[in-house]
Amino acid sequence: RNRYLSPSERQKSLCLSQTMLLVKNNIQQGEKASKSLQFGIDNLKKYDIQPEYIEIRDELTLKPENTITPQSRMFIAAKIGTTRLIDNTSLKSATENTL
Repeated sequence: RNRYLSPSERQKSLCLSQTMLLVKNNIQQGEKASKSLQFGIDNLKKYDIQPEYIEIRDELTLKPENTITPQSRMFIAAKIGTTRLIDNTSLKSATENTL
């Protein structure tokens, strides 16, 4: 989907993975996941990216989670211009933390 992005939008798209890393690090440092997810949404908006969602779900069942577990995954979807981008990452290294 990156081929649908202009050069400046491609630069902006780097914020998705950077934001996911920041959110994951915040959770690992003990911040509540819900606060970290809101931080991620706010961070994307600063770069004129329209987040659709940032969620934590079980990687096997895809059910929303209230607690970070070894099967937790963070999912993100956002629009840059007219292009919708999605990404996800494991939270296995994040400590157990409630939303």
